[in-house]
Amino acid sequence: MRDHVKRIIQLIKIFGLDLGKEISEEVTSLAEERKVAKNNRDFETSDRLRDEILSHGYIVKDTERGFELEEK
Repeated sequence: MRDHVKRIIQLIKIFGLDLGKEISEEVTSLAEERKVAKNNRDFETSDRLRDEILSHGYIVKDTERGFELEEK
């Protein structure tokens, strides 16, 4: 069974698919709080939350649809 899993992972990498790891609820919640702070023009809180997200190993990027989180 493990050989099958290894082959599947190899195929995923060959086709360039990135499954990534699941982002914790804590980090997602911080990003949501940051979005609200930023929308309210509370940039001090927004910056603090961005730094806290970064301390968890993620970079938050603002997009037209909201935000994206990427591993650092």
